[in-house]
Amino acid sequence: MKWEPPVEISPNFDESYQRAHKHVSETKRNYGRQYWVNLIDKKKQQLRIGDAMTHMFNELKDNSLHYVWFDFHGECKNMKWENLRKLISMVKDQFIEYGSFRATVKVETTTHGKERTFKVLKTQKGVFRTNCMDCLDRTNVVQSVISRQIGLTQLHELGLNPAPSGEAFEEFSDKTLEQHFRNIWTDNADRLSILYTGTPALKTDFTRTNKRTYAGGLNDGYNSLARYFINNFGDGYNVDCLDVATKKLSPKNGQMVAHPSFNAFKKACVALLILAIMT
Repeated sequence: MKWEPPVEISPNFDESYQRAHKHVSETKRNYGRQYWVNLIDKKKQQLRIGDAMTHMFNELKDNSLHYVWFDFHGECKNMKWENLRKLISMVKDQFIEYGSFRATVKVETTTHGKERTFKVLKTQKGVFRTNCMDCLDRTNVVQSVISRQIGLTQLHELGLNPAPSGEAFEEFSDKTLEQHFRNIWTDNADRLSILYTGTPALKTDFTRTNKRTYAGGLNDGYNSLARYFINNFGDGYNVDCLDVATKKLSPKNGQMVAHPSFNAFKKACVALLILAIMT
């Protein structure tokens, strides 16, 4: 019933190394070079996980991999999210090196109909892989920052936007594009979070509006309490669904009953928890 469950790290490093090596080999074939961006805290239990991840990276000794441990909460405390520009500066060289995909499509009308000529101008040579503890909230913010930098660079190459300044949340010149970009990333975060935790994502007030508000902070508090309740009292059903999907569990007689992950009873329990804390 703890707010943060105790960390368990496998004592068998050799086995973990073999799995990590296999995983990296497979992902390199699909995505090329990789930059690992670790966002977890450099204190308490998360420190242990970060140290283990750093050790694994060092042991892999792979020149196609890069790694940075950026303590998101430590660097951006007191709502100073503009400090993410430090991260952009850290990964700038590889960001330029990896590049992005670009191609042209020429459509011509002929006697046989429309013919399309597709020409690849350049390809992307690597990817950024971001993690926090659940790979949801901090990860979504930083992935949106990285994708923003890619978008700004692509538009600049097409002559549609000034060159990126290196600021983490530099806006697109087109205000409509800017708002669509924010909405897409926020909606994406909420959908993934609901699937994984049963609640919308945290910190989305900033992702959608570029402002961190006290109302958004209170909403994050509510969702955090809801997650705590779901994880402790309602997660069994979600795990069963995953086990059925991966064929680890077979329902008897083929019968499955719908069960909302966050129903009225759970909402009432969360409300009581909030009242208990405030009184």
